[in-house]
Amino acid sequence: MIPAQPTPNPIPEPLPADLLGIDSSRWLPVLTRLLDEQCIACTALEALSAQQTRAIGGADTDLLLRIIGQRQTLVDRVAEINKRLEPFRRGKETLLAKLLPAQRDGVVQRVGKIAALVESVRARDEQDRIAVERMRGVVADELAGLAKGRGAAAAYAAAGAGSGGYGQNPRFQDRQG
Repeated sequence: MIPAQPTPNPIPEPLPADLLGIDSSRWLPVLTRLLDEQCIACTALEALSAQQTRAIGGADTDLLLRIIGQRQTLVDRVAEINKRLEPFRRGKETLLAKLLPAQRDGVVQRVGKIAALVESVRARDEQDRIAVERMRGVVADELAGLAKGRGAAAAYAAAGAGSGGYGQNPRFQDRQG
């Protein structure tokens, strides 16, 4: 069962386009909120990724489809936050150098946590992709086997329909016993 996802907070306002000329006291709170929101979204994405793995393992396609829908919502949110973080990314080294060590460490830790969550989701998705391909191969083999079985049944049915076929007139009889 998929737990209800909390209603996400509104995405904080974007960072100003040119952060280099702005005092960090103005942009650091916005950056921190954006990173925190991205971390929340990535944590939820990681939890859904684990549920996705279980759904694939249990061959529960209905659950898998629901999970994929929820994941897409989170991926869209992460993408929107990424757009809003772009001004920071452009001048990251210079901007980090302007911060006090504790502030810099806070930003670096948040970014590190987000990167670890994204990597966890990426690795699990790769394993899930391999599992789904394996399952698809098994299903394809089963379908091929069914097609061969149907072909054999059709051949016997066709042989039985004509005179002297298997179903109507026996060709060999045991007359002694």
